[in-house]
Amino acid sequence: MRARRYSKRKSLFKIKLKKETIYTIVSLVLIFSAAVFLLSFSKNGAFLTKLNGLLIQNFGWGALFFPVALFLLGLLLTRLRINLAKPNVAVGFLLTLLSLMGITQAGIVGVSIWFNLETLISSLGAFLILALGILVGLVVLFNTSIDRVFKTVIELIFTIWDGLNRFFITPILKKRQKPVFMK
Repeated sequence: MRARRYSKRKSLFKIKLKKETIYTIVSLVLIFSAAVFLLSFSKNGAFLTKLNGLLIQNFGWGALFFPVALFLLGLLLTRLRINLAKPNVAVGFLLTLLSLMGITQAGIVGVSIWFNLETLISSLGAFLILALGILVGLVVLFNTSIDRVFKTVIELIFTIWDGLNRFFITPILKKRQKPVFMK
């Protein structure tokens, strides 16, 4: 019996790209995609309207932040030395976004996240895991400790309450109308 001879076929079109070039191409595609998805909210033209419909269907309210996630991932691959191009920003933002989408069941993605976690554990377990995902995502995003996140959230709540109190509640309570017909 004769032994088979295997020969290596030569490809007609051979491109050898550097690793940095591939990263640059992928980052440009991600940043350009983010720009196109952001433009889809204008709904100018059939393509952008259809693209916006798909975004809303798949991500719900998270479609507003999907271009930001793509942009952060694109910046991560550019290897720029800015704070937004660090891995913790992209990973933390994605984890927070996906956890929020799951907990609110936003779009097909959010419903799938919730349903899969609910099936594996329970509704309460799914809520707790997604709440933990939000918390961990914020810690990773801001590259800080958990006590700093709690302190910032509490300060934000008090600032919002103070603003509501100053501009809406207090003027309504202080505003006493004089009777139209006085005796």
